[in-house]
Amino acid sequence: MTNNVINTAVNKKSPFAVFYAEKLNVINVGVSRDTQLTDIDQLAMLAINEMLVSTSALLHKYLLQLGLEEVDINEIRASLAKLSGAGYLTKMEFASPAGKSLNKVYSLAAKGQMFVKSKGKHPMLSGYVDGLDATAVKRLLSSLQFILSQNYISKATTISMASIVAERGNCNAKENDHIFRPNATIQFKNKTVFVESVRRTFAGEDDLLRKLKRIDNCLKHSKYLNTEIHETVEIVIICEDFDHMLSVISAVKASKDRVCFDLAFTNDPDVYNQPENCIHPYKPRKTVWEKILAVVSRIVG
Repeated sequence: MTNNVINTAVNKKSPFAVFYAEKLNVINVGVSRDTQLTDIDQLAMLAINEMLVSTSALLHKYLLQLGLEEVDINEIRASLAKLSGAGYLTKMEFASPAGKSLNKVYSLAAKGQMFVKSKGKHPMLSGYVDGLDATAVKRLLSSLQFILSQNYISKATTISMASIVAERGNCNAKENDHIFRPNATIQFKNKTVFVESVRRTFAGEDDLLRKLKRIDNCLKHSKYLNTEIHETVEIVIICEDFDHMLSVISAVKASKDRVCFDLAFTNDPDVYNQPENCIHPYKPRKTVWEKILAVVSRIVG
């Protein structure tokens, strides 16, 4: 599936911005041959299994945050080249009429999944990853960049990429009303954070608003969910750049739907350039009735 997008080569501001008629092409399916796996090779495959997709730079940051301080980016690149050439990884690139991306993307191939199983791990969402288009992959990469920028690998209790959150036990729920798949679910001791990356496509903002409504439906019935949800819930929305973020915030403000969770916004360039100050909490404007109730509550109190 190819999304209609607004970006051209002139106004692209993020490495994970989407282009018109962009596709994700496999450029090296690899040949299955025996390869002696180094420690770095094995760690790379186990990490990519958790990340679902990765670039060499993101994988390097991921391994550094796991405590492998001696890992060099050139070692990572050499390992990825070897693993993709040996059929453990699938290597992909983004291509559009504007040209080809410098970023190469890697995911586990069948041989890599077999290796993960041999280590007692479960291959994560392999069928799901195989069916992703260019926009969906860039949303995951944008989310990973945010997670790594905040050092959540060491700070969070658990992190899961693109796992489904669904309601159980409500037979009257309309299909898809009580199910959603965030780009990432991050669990802290007393807080649950869902990460949602929105790209600058013609349907991007509408899709986000519909998804926020589904998340709200789920959280209002959280005792039925297949995922533990803490009392404090925040949705972090990642946009392509600052102007795009303002546009998305305006769309959220204009929406009539009110949600039961905290919202925060950021954008790819801020995440990369100023990670310590990249998150902008969103405070929705109160309705007239909410203002009246607040005044009455203070008087009565």
